[in-house]
Amino acid sequence: MRYRFAASSDYLAPEQVASLCPGANSDLPVVIIRPGHASRILMEEIQRTGHSRWQHLPDSDRAHPCRIVHAGWQLMPPEALPGGAVCVPLEKPGRAEWVIREGHATPLLVAELTLLLTRMVRTQVWVPREAGGDAGHAVA
Repeated sequence: MRYRFAASSDYLAPEQVASLCPGANSDLPVVIIRPGHASRILMEEIQRTGHSRWQHLPDSDRAHPCRIVHAGWQLMPPEALPGGAVCVPLEKPGRAEWVIREGHATPLLVAELTLLLTRMVRTQVWVPREAGGDAGHAVA
């Protein structure tokens, strides 16, 4: 999965602060975020640490034991994140979340991305990359 700020050519409805779109090769999602709802340092850090953490599997793998069924973002105070980090991935069985340092994302963005990412993992089959199995599937 890639994250980027919305460009003038991107369409976001006035009430939207984020959108989840297929990538250039139609199987790698891109999260597009309206400027002003995430800090530049967060965007750089999440892109650096978050790329290729999940793997997309065929619909026939819906019963995969490591399938992610909830994904999202969560705001936390700075002291809750190690070493001054801006974002930290947190994975538990069936869940994949990003813990984001307060002040680096708006609560509206956090809520909208949690909704978009959870919808994505419930309509398609995504697993943590290390649990994926076959190579050759899309990774995000």
